Amino acid sequence: MQTSQNLRLKKISLTTALLVPLLVLLIPFFATLISVHVNWGVFDFLLVALILIVASLSYRTIANKTRSFRYKAGVATGLVAYLLSTWMNLAVGIVGSPDNPINQIFHGFLLFSAICVVFGRFSTRSLFAAFIIPALSFLFMAGITFSYQEVIVVPIMCLILASLFVLATWLIRSTESVRR
Repeated sequence: MQTSQNLRLKKISLTTALLVPLLVLLIPFFATLISVHVNWGVFDFLLVALILIVASLSYRTIANKTRSFRYKAGVATGLVAYLLSTWMNLAVGIVGSPDNPINQIFHGFLLFSAICVVFGRFSTRSLFAAFIIPALSFLFMAGITFSYQEVIVVPIMCLILASLFVLATWLIRSTESVRR
């Protein structure tokens, strides 16, 4: 039986998980009002709100399973990597235009990773798979983009994102080895 204090803390966590993403959206909202360079529409705000809320709720769900700092840091790092890669892909497309087939493959990898976590019931193994799959896909994309693009920034961004996913994987995996 949970005490009212525990229920209150969980409710605050849920409230925080819902409010923080909405507060973050104030940045592009005010930028849209004062700058001609930021041109977000209603759909942009709704999509980013959905992405941020899902990421925030995912973090709360997974991080509440443990007290381990490494585990929470691994989950946070992985989610930040997902957010950055999704934002980059939606904004400009990592490889050329957003309609490029390689960008569509990227979305497939992210979807497969999310399915791994949900069907794995947010276990350590499912998180490991969810972070190692995009790490390998970004390494693959870095190799492809390095071979045919003149701009070196794209492969470097792919390597940075792969590194974030590898770091998340290592943090989560190291937590599992500590528990044994």
